[in-house]
Amino acid sequence: MKSGIEDIVGKHISGIMVKSRPVGQTPRMQVFLLFDDESYYELYSHDCEIQGISAVRHGDIETVRRLMGDTAEIVLEKSL
Repeated sequence: MKSGIEDIVGKHISGIMVKSRPVGQTPRMQVFLLFDDESYYELYSHDCEIQGISAVRHGDIETVRRLMGDTAEIVLEKSL
């Protein structure tokens, strides 16, 4: 994970955009987080779809740390 994602902490998300390309074209999918200061951050995948869950869930940072804790490694954590 590139370190630029740390720069989004504290920003206010004003919009999102998801883009998709046919299999074989890269990046395969992109998620853009648009911020109210007219900046954006992009998450992308080269070889698979980016999936989202069905709704916003209630939980704090400790809840998220525990999710799939025995099978997933935290590679970046930054918060206010």
